[in-house]
Amino acid sequence: MNWLAFAFALELGAIRGSDIPVDLSSYVQMESTAIVLNHLEITGIFRSYQIPAFDIYWAPYRIDYTISATIRFDGLSLGIEHLCYHPVKTSRSPAISSVWGESIFIRIVSPIQSFPPQ
Repeated sequence: MNWLAFAFALELGAIRGSDIPVDLSSYVQMESTAIVLNHLEITGIFRSYQIPAFDIYWAPYRIDYTISATIRFDGLSLGIEHLCYHPVKTSRSPAISSVWGESIFIRIVSPIQSFPPQ
């Protein structure tokens, strides 16, 4: 049994939406998770949004941060999560304000079985 495991992820993409200052924005997301004793999962997520600036350059305008802790036992999870995003002040960045939120949750998941039953 492993008492400590680490997982990392990098995601690149494009996004559209009503809170994006241009028609299309790019983002970079990095995630890291530590799993302790196969039951406690601690996760951190960092996402940076960029808009076109000059020619081939991109300027960041917002950064999202998420940190969470979840305890998992089979199909039952208990967790807490903090999410916040902050503007990046540059000459090209739009006027946005910082926003944050916290949640506490209980998740119940049914067991995964093969379909159709054998």
